[in-house]
Amino acid sequence: MRKIYTIVLIICALYNLNWAQTGIMPTGDAGNLLSGEHTPVIWSGAGVINGAGNNYTTTWQQIGSSPFSSAVLNNNIAVYDPEKFTLTLKLSCYGAGDSARISQAIFSMAFDTTAAAAWTADSTNVFIKSGNYNHPLYGQGLYEVLADTARRWDYPLRVVRGGFIRFIFSTTTSDSVNVSWTLWGEH
Repeated sequence: MRKIYTIVLIICALYNLNWAQTGIMPTGDAGNLLSGEHTPVIWSGAGVINGAGNNYTTTWQQIGSSPFSSAVLNNNIAVYDPEKFTLTLKLSCYGAGDSARISQAIFSMAFDTTAAAAWTADSTNVFIKSGNYNHPLYGQGLYEVLADTARRWDYPLRVVRGGFIRFIFSTTTSDSVNVSWTLWGEH
């Protein structure tokens, strides 16, 4: 057992030396590489859906390595290597007397932020949609509308590839809706 432990330490040291020589890995030591997979990566933002027929689309968030991203950004995300994603949502009313509702929420993925966005072939990237109580994925990846402003809501997401992710939220109310979101990426 001691030999295996020693071999693992030597391999980690060699990887660390290689990254230190190239100057690509800013964190610089094997400890960061080993502990990075135990630390969540957190992205967050907020925006407004300006009533029915409008969307709030987030900016692209880098969740994995991409051939179109810089070496430093790719290596930074590789330290954490997020594989499991959970989105936390909090709604609030835009004005007095307004109602708050997300009628549909979608995430799209891409390797390049200027390329066409990709969807999963089974449409599991649509995770909130009105009228889905009887859908076979309801409660497993497809959820009914969110209209509660009193609490935060967690949605497990089935993200099938790295690169970049963004969210698109829409409402069927005539009122504007404030959306606050936090994406948790864990290994």
